[in-house]
Amino acid sequence: MNLLNLKKFLIKCGEKIILQKSDLEILPGQRIALIGANGSGKTSLALALAGHPKYVIVADEFKLFGQNAQELKPSDRACLGLFVSFQNPCEIPGLSLYDFLREAHKAKTGHCIPITDFRELVNSSMELLGLDSKFLYRDLNVGFSGGEKKKLELLQLLVLQPRFAILDEIDSGLDIQSKDLIKKVIEKRSADYPDFTVLLISHDMGLCESLNLDFVYRINNGVVEGHFSWHEQKRITHEI
Repeated sequence: MNLLNLKKFLIKCGEKIILQKSDLEILPGQRIALIGANGSGKTSLALALAGHPKYVIVADEFKLFGQNAQELKPSDRACLGLFVSFQNPCEIPGLSLYDFLREAHKAKTGHCIPITDFRELVNSSMELLGLDSKFLYRDLNVGFSGGEKKKLELLQLLVLQPRFAILDEIDSGLDIQSKDLIKKVIEKRSADYPDFTVLLISHDMGLCESLNLDFVYRINNGVVEGHFSWHEQKRITHEI
């Protein structure tokens, strides 16, 4: 069963059509990159899949985890296992990172695990990312650098343990050493859950190559094109 099935879909924002009719299929366990020029619609696609009300998907078929996704609210999609990282995570004064993670985990799983188990999960995840535990008691994303915010997105992935992660330029703002953490996080989640699926939106071909991608999709003139193998993709690098 396909994890994501989009048949003859387009994406609209108000009356504006952002992506023309295309097809997109993703299988469990695949690692796929989505490439395209700035402003081509990559982030719009990510947000539309997450259920952002501003972006509407019109499709002959739109199934996520085998269910009719048009009937699923953003929270439903998240509970089923969808995770979308943000290019520019919002700041929420008054809400600590720890409380956010605790409530998000409870909402996603439907139950509240013992505090000791949750702290072990959070602490091991922060250790993998090289994050100081003091970050847990700071307001969510408030006063954090761009790189730190991206690490907090990866922390959420590790804590929420999704089946399908869409990483929207998660490497932006990270130095070379920190970019290695992206691969570590993906490998960690894949080890825990072999069917873990990744759709990576990135301009960094070095990062893409290190992840042993299965396929590459590209957005060209408002149309999603694929599947390209990694070797085929190298011939279109100039279009990224």
